Amino acid sequence: METRRVYFDSSIWVSHILQEKRNNRAQTVQQLLDQIKEDEEVILVSHLVLLEVLEVIRKRVTEKEPYSELNDEKKKEIMAKIQEKTNVFLKSLSQLIKEHKVALIDSQEPVDKWFKRTYSIYISSSGDISARNYSPDRRGNPALRYQGVGHYDIQHALTAKEFSARALYTFDQGFSRLDNDRAFEGVRFLIYQ
Repeated sequence: METRRVYFDSSIWVSHILQEKRNNRAQTVQQLLDQIKEDEEVILVSHLVLLEVLEVIRKRVTEKEPYSELNDEKKKEIMAKIQEKTNVFLKSLSQLIKEHKVALIDSQEPVDKWFKRTYSIYISSSGDISARNYSPDRRGNPALRYQGVGHYDIQHALTAKEFSARALYTFDQGFSRLDNDRAFEGVRFLIYQ
């Protein structure tokens, strides 16, 4: 019997590692992990996921710090927190690899073909511009917001397709723009709130 494969977008890992409470995300991810273990599936993790998770950990840990005078000691304190979360992620991933629940993958597509495919999908999947969920600008004025699929999201989806993942799990609503794209036929986008 062939192993069933699934792909976790970076947003799933970030919510798990940072224990995000919004919409019970950390709890949702734990339930997904438990279900995947029970179903004997394998989670595919690309180099893009690894790098994106590490980058977001750095940003989120730094941004969650209460504002105070920034000096060398404060920087060391923040870096120590970043390293702690990074270690949690890598240890968790290593354990799942040992249990054969995670497989590290990397696209075998030539770079020029990879970027051409990404660009082609990117220009054909326009997002939405809204004021409904506006973010104030620096002066506090309402601002418009673009929401749509990004190039990293397309690359995650292309990797999931290349490695025959049956589903891509994410919290990123932009993936809904790829739902009916024939380039991803066979991959279900399971988008959580």
